[in-house]
Amino acid sequence: MKRILTALLLTASTAACAASAEPTPLAPREGLWRFTIDYQLVGTPQEFTDYQIEQCLSPSDPVPHIERHAECRHTPHQGLLTEPLLWFVDCSSDEELVHGQGRLHFSGEQAHGNVYIQVLGSINPPQAMIFELEGQYLGECPE
Repeated sequence: MKRILTALLLTASTAACAASAEPTPLAPREGLWRFTIDYQLVGTPQEFTDYQIEQCLSPSDPVPHIERHAECRHTPHQGLLTEPLLWFVDCSSDEELVHGQGRLHFSGEQAHGNVYIQVLGSINPPQAMIFELEGQYLGECPE
């Protein structure tokens, strides 16, 4: 009987530890956010001017859209909204493949994270880009 109780306790504690290792559900503040985005092309000394976007985040659209001149698809990792928010981005066109991953941490009215992009074209060598994001909650979304 003692062995059975010990086995049950070990199983329960193992299950509790496994459950605590699961990503936590994401609850970013729904509303209008401003993201300042600084980016660089890896391996080049070229400096780029940072830029800002404002976007309403919601459970149906929780990912900041960092693109400026391309249509991109943003897909939460495994379809889940977790903390940190992890997502895939695809901005590919007929001329090049543009794929990446993003990560964003929310803390109340602040957010920070990054997006790593790989550009593969038929003419130029592969190019890596890194986008650093700093977010600030601004309030309710305009209607």
